[in-house]
Amino acid sequence: MHWRQPALGVALLTAWLSVAPALWSMPDALKEKGVLYFDDNLPSPLDVTMAKAAYLHADRSLNTPRIALAKDHPVRLVGMAPEGFYIRGTSTGGRPAEGWVGADVIAVDPQILEQAQAQQQQRDRIKEAIAAKQVIEGMTLDDVQAALGKPETISFRQENGQRIDTWRYITYERVPETQTSVNSFGQLVNRTVYVRRAVGTLTVDFREGIVRGLERHTQTNIRGRPNPTIPSVNP
Repeated sequence: MHWRQPALGVALLTAWLSVAPALWSMPDALKEKGVLYFDDNLPSPLDVTMAKAAYLHADRSLNTPRIALAKDHPVRLVGMAPEGFYIRGTSTGGRPAEGWVGADVIAVDPQILEQAQAQQQQRDRIKEAIAAKQVIEGMTLDDVQAALGKPETISFRQENGQRIDTWRYITYERVPETQTSVNSFGQLVNRTVYVRRAVGTLTVDFREGIVRGLERHTQTNIRGRPNPTIPSVNP
């Protein structure tokens, strides 16, 4: 991999460590909004050295200095925000330390930052798709099941040495329907309920466990019989 020469007065990226994410990732409950966390979005941690002495701050305002880190002191990048970098390491006395430093203290190859940002954007798109009960390319088997539940049928095949799993779903639409009934006073009353109606199928192809193809069919007949109307909970 080609590395660009960083500007004078900033830290050099020194190594990618082959550490399993489970051993170095930050718990979700501790993550701040607006911070790009590298543990979620890169295959390995990023270790850097300080190019100059700088204070480690308690928050992103960079107005709460805690300890000073010396030049060439090794640290690990945890996250990035417009204000600077969140780092983790040890103090000069060997005690664990973590916090924020300014953006001019750390330098990372822009291609790595772009990779992390692109991965986070994809993660956000997948999260939104799951919430909307939709499927998009890049989802895993678990993502699709979280969005749509268990498929109607499952099959797989080998193609050019790759396993291709195919999941098939029946797709539905919700439509209003007026029903008339008699209340406890013997009066006729109308109420609107929503029903699910089968309208087609969705076929999802996974290559090595990742969604790589979607195919939708709209049909007036599912499995050779008229579309069923299935009652659902009133909104």
